Amino acid sequence: LGYWWKRKAMQRAALAELIALERNAFDNFPAEINRLLKRYALKCFPAEDSAALSGKKWLEFLQSHGGFSDEQGKVILDSLYRSGSIKVDRKALIKETKRWIKRNKAVRN
Repeated sequence: LGYWWKRKAMQRAALAELIALERNAFDNFPAEINRLLKRYALKCFPAEDSAALSGKKWLEFLQSHGGFSDEQGKVILDSLYRSGSIKVDRKALIKETKRWIKRNKAVRN
C-alpha cells in the first residue's frame, strides 16, 4: 500500500496544483500549465526523456505519452513565445491537462 499510495500522492498533488491554477487569473495561463506538465513529466519519466524537450518535440512527447490534442498543444506552444495575455479556452486546457496527468503515473520521487 505504501508505494502505491506514494505514487498516487504525486499524481494527487499535480491535480491539486491544477485546481489551484484554475482558480487564479494568470496573464499567461497556458505557460503555467506547461510548467506543471513539465514538472510532472519529470516525476513520470527519466529526465533524459523529457527535461530538455521544447517546442514541437515537447508537444510530440505529450501526445505520445497519454495523448495531448494538437489544439491544446498549440495553445501551450504559442504561450511560450508570446508575452502578455493569451486568449484560451481554460476549461478545455484544464480538461486536457487533467486527462494527461491521470494517464501518467509518477514513478520517481
